[in-house]
Amino acid sequence: MEKTGVHHPKDARRSTAMAAHGPEIGDMEALRYSNAGKPVLLLHGICSTGASMRPMADALRHRGYHVTAPTLAETLRTGLSSDGLDLAKLSLHDYFVEARDHALVIAKAHGVRPLVIGHSNGALMALALAGCGCVHAAILAAPAPPPSVKGAPFWVRRLLFARIFGNRWSNRPVQFQPRWPFGSEQPPDHLVASMCPDSGQAMADALAPSRGGVFDPPPPLPCPAVVVAGERDRLVPLHLAQAIARRFDLEITVVKDAGHWLIGDSPSIEKIVDAAASITVTEAVAMGSDQPAN
Repeated sequence: MEKTGVHHPKDARRSTAMAAHGPEIGDMEALRYSNAGKPVLLLHGICSTGASMRPMADALRHRGYHVTAPTLAETLRTGLSSDGLDLAKLSLHDYFVEARDHALVIAKAHGVRPLVIGHSNGALMALALAGCGCVHAAILAAPAPPPSVKGAPFWVRRLLFARIFGNRWSNRPVQFQPRWPFGSEQPPDHLVASMCPDSGQAMADALAPSRGGVFDPPPPLPCPAVVVAGERDRLVPLHLAQAIARRFDLEITVVKDAGHWLIGDSPSIEKIVDAAASITVTEAVAMGSDQPAN
């Protein structure tokens, strides 16, 4: 591992109710570990689920954290209708609203904002939560970039993701099926078993979020954050993760010989958990009536 300081990031009605009021503490469909520790919210990436984050949750639990790892849009994704139109209409912002509601519920229950750890597109949502003040700290693992960090041209990225999801992927539910050129980025079997269909629209939004919007917060972030990147990541190349770190003046941890699926192998998970432990919690503010930006 190289660690370098960088100076230079149940249905549609139920979804609507959650957006307005947040999930109920007793009804959060999540993997929950009830140890008396600091609260952590885990956010998965496209096609992944809360179960995909179980190895990470277990590692954090052993370090004394209280972990919530929801499957975002769970009912629409696991109870997919024959045409999948409801799922296909979900936007990345819909996912963000649900993630924000989870953060607010956790803060109300614990009296402190949670640490958020996001992977891939989940890291982009974690960045958005950090930018709007919903969390006390953020770990961005293999992070999808905000629009202010320039990656490959949009048409190139759409073409590459057509190799993963097939043609017309942005207009329908998608399933992660890596093919060339991502042969080295095949998720481990236990992660594949935990995946389920997801929204192509949300993935398309993640490729081209609005500049200056919630997924593009201005630096500096109002809370501590760390980037964790795989040295051999082909989905979010290392130089892109480094550019995110430079934009927000964040420390970056590079995991040697690791690819994109940091959440799937024990050495990478330990590096992420170490990064979480390195962030000192200085906040003890009950959320009460705090209202972060939309």
